[in-house]
Amino acid sequence: MRSFLLKLNVRQLIIHFIASWLFIYAFYTLTSLYDYSFLYNDAAMPSRMIFKQRFANDMFILRQGGNLGLIIAYFIMWKLAVKRNWFWVNSVIVFLVTFALYNFNLLGWKSVMWVFLYPGQVVFKESSLASIIVNGIVMLTLGCFLFFKKQISAFIDRGAKSDKQIAKLVSMKKR
Repeated sequence: MRSFLLKLNVRQLIIHFIASWLFIYAFYTLTSLYDYSFLYNDAAMPSRMIFKQRFANDMFILRQGGNLGLIIAYFIMWKLAVKRNWFWVNSVIVFLVTFALYNFNLLGWKSVMWVFLYPGQVVFKESSLASIIVNGIVMLTLGCFLFFKKQISAFIDRGAKSDKQIAKLVSMKKR
């Protein structure tokens, strides 16, 4: 059990959690383009019942877009863990924790969304098609930066313990 806990890399967990968060909300934002005319149009709908049903369907699609972003982020995390010889369970932990927090609406999107939706509003009109695309691309770029930047991978590597270090620590604690 000790060797398992020693293999956990806090740096990897935190950085990949943030990158996964960015992927979730990048896909969530870009998925809103699915029914853009309905979601961002102020025109009145002919029937309240049709409005509620369509809105519920669109929210379901947005939620699934976020889940798709998380799945893509997980595959990236897993591939990186295998390639860089990091403990693969770190990726699974990030995926499970992020999935649970996202599906219980505990990731804090409502409190920080104005920061991540601001870049598109600087150049384009708020909630315009171009603004939404720019915001999604900015979040995807930040997430990819956290996943693929060599300096960040080196930072994660410095937090990882090798099998030799773990064996040495476990044997020292047994004495």
